[in-house]
Amino acid sequence: ISILGIGGDWNDVFLDQLAGIAGGNTIFVSSPHDIDLHLDQKIKLLSSLYARNITFELTDNPNAEMRYAFRITPDTNPLPISSSINLGNLYCSGNLSILFEFLVPPIKTTSGKIILAKGKITGDLIRSKIPIRYPLSLSRRYSTTSDQQAPPAILVEAMARLTLYRLQEKARREVMEGQVVKAVGHLQSLATHLLSIGQPDLASAIMIEAEYVRRSHSFSKDGDKRIKYGTKALLLPSGLESDRKSTRLNSSHVSES
Repeated sequence: ISILGIGGDWNDVFLDQLAGIAGGNTIFVSSPHDIDLHLDQKIKLLSSLYARNITFELTDNPNAEMRYAFRITPDTNPLPISSSINLGNLYCSGNLSILFEFLVPPIKTTSGKIILAKGKITGDLIRSKIPIRYPLSLSRRYSTTSDQQAPPAILVEAMARLTLYRLQEKARREVMEGQVVKAVGHLQSLATHLLSIGQPDLASAIMIEAEYVRRSHSFSKDGDKRIKYGTKALLLPSGLESDRKSTRLNSSHVSES
């Protein structure tokens, strides 16, 4: 399910969850002209569909807790955490890239390897009746000595932009909890970061919204959606086209680094 939210009067939290469960995404549409653009993009994607309902079925893992999942490509959307995570569709000559966040409890040994998540990838091939069944284990080596090797640049960039998206999530929660001063501070910090990466229009819109929140103790009718989907758009594939070295799945293999 792919959802187009038109204007400001719709429940983005519910529809994001619905799209996430279904492996789709939600898009904020601010003008009628954008509807044709988004529909055209979706139709073109459907013509290159390789497999659908790509799902990560996890087994119980006492070593780590998955705290957050966010799909980067082929489209952006937060993914609900469960024992069976619908990662979305896979397209010909395309990648399915997901960022996972794990909480690891204290480890007694000084070095070794820890399993972060384990299970299998399942899905339905479009042009064949053979189902996808692929074992997948995500692991990470650890040590008390620091790692001198820098993480992949594409991963650093994706994390930096995802941090901006999660900052607006935090501001929204704070407004709901009545912590207006904190929310305004986080919105101002978000605007500052956006200016530093060359996003003056979005930064200006956030500063205007921060002042609205300060005065009214709530977001404007569509202000929170503009901020939410504006920061989410920063993670679109067009902005992250360097060599991908995060966990990714394409139509020929599964790899992790």
